[in-house]
Order: sequence, then structure tokens, then C-alpha cells
Amino acid sequence: MLKTFKYAVAALALTATAGMAAEPWKGAAPRGTTSAHQQMAAQASRVAASGVKFGLNPLSVEWNGEKNRFEGSPVSNVTRSSLKQAITGRYHVYQSPGQDKWSVRYYGADGVAYFCRAAGRGKHREEKKHYGVSPSEFGLYGIQFWGLTKNKPTGKHMYSWPLVADAATGEVADYNFHRRRWKPQVGWIQSEYAPAFAEHCPKLPRVNAVSNQTGDTVQELARGALPVRIQPSFTSSTRAPLTAGMYYHFNPPVH
Repeated sequence: MLKTFKYAVAALALTATAGMAAEPWKGAAPRGTTSAHQQMAAQASRVAASGVKFGLNPLSVEWNGEKNRFEGSPVSNVTRSSLKQAITGRYHVYQSPGQDKWSVRYYGADGVAYFCRAAGRGKHREEKKHYGVSPSEFGLYGIQFWGLTKNKPTGKHMYSWPLVADAATGEVADYNFHRRRWKPQVGWIQSEYAPAFAEHCPKLPRVNAVSNQTGDTVQELARGALPVRIQPSFTSSTRAPLTAGMYYHFNPPVH
């Protein structure tokens, strides 16, 4: 049961940090850094030291480029195998910033994702895309999407948006960078098909058991949710995550 699901997602979107040094390991800690983030950074550094792929080489990153996008990027905290196992054949219910209505994706085993997005005025918009579990620019892995008529992105375009999971609550947050801010889509993964999906998403595959979830808002669906808990490799917060700037402030790279 998803016991709590708060709604001020837009207000929690991370603001691009201005006026920082070009490299986050120089000068003051990024805005919003707390002692909890320092502990998260210590856990993450142990994962990085284990030899796994942990994002871009920080010495090659243009930290002050793209309006400081890199500094504020959340650090993904899930492995490829744990994320892929959690999402395949399941539904991803989430809330977009500024919306109280739910949106949902279904991740097919064939690599096709079915989207049903809240589109305002009580309507939803459906579409299909290819998806894959790909490395994030910082940390571990996230979910990447591309068109059905396109090849899987490669090279500098192969990176997914960051994803943060909380095993204690079952919450998952995808982040994307839009209008100089990192904005989260906060939600959860579930196996059950909700009756609420049938009303708005007729093209969404109907698999597994049917839940008792009804309603138009994320709050209503959350009451009957049984989230699949993704075990992260290190602790972070879906709503105030460890960022790349915070991580490298506490873990300067070796030149």
C-alpha cells in the first residue's frame, strides 16, 4: 500500500543553481545541500568505487554549460538489472509537474512502451514508443524512450534521464530538464491493471490481476496501490535527490 503520496511536485522541482564555480568540487556546496546529501554522497562513492559504470567522467564535463544543467542533475541510484526486472510487464503510474491527474506507462517485454498521459480537461493522450534501460549521465541507470521508426540512440544521445528510487516507500521519480529546471515525474511501479485505466486508456495492454483502483487523481489511485519496490544501490530522495554537483562536491575526482 502506498501510504503517502504528496502533490506539490512542481514546487519541489530543482532549480538550476546559478553563480557556482565551474567545477562543483571547488567553492561552496551547491544550494540545497544538507547533511543527508553528504551521507548519500558517501554511500554513492562506495558504489562508484566498486568498479561499476557511474556516469560521465567529471573531468570531461562542461559544468557551466547548458545553463548549469549538469550540476543539478539527480544521480541515478538503480542498476540496469534491478530496474529492468522491476518495470518489464508492469505499469508505471506517475504525476507530471503541475498535474493532479494520473498518467501511466506500460513497459512491454518486447521493448515497446505504451503511454497514456494526462492531457487536461479530464482527457488522456495515448501513444507508443520504444524504450530501453540505459546509463544516465551521472550515477547508474534510467529509462530512455525513442520513436518506433527510429534506431536506438547511440553516442552522446544514448544517455537516459536520471531516475531515483526509494525502497522504503516504493516511490520512483523520473527527472527531465525543461526550461532551466530539473522536473520530476513522481509515482510508482505496479503489477495490477487499474479499472481507472480502462476509462481513459483503451489502448493500454491489460495484463495481470485487476486492482480496485478507481478515480482520476494520483491520490485516488495511490490509496489502493501495491508498489513494486526497486532496491536502490544507495540511498537518495525522490523529491530532494543527491545531485551531480553535490556528489562531486563531496567526492572530488582524481586528476
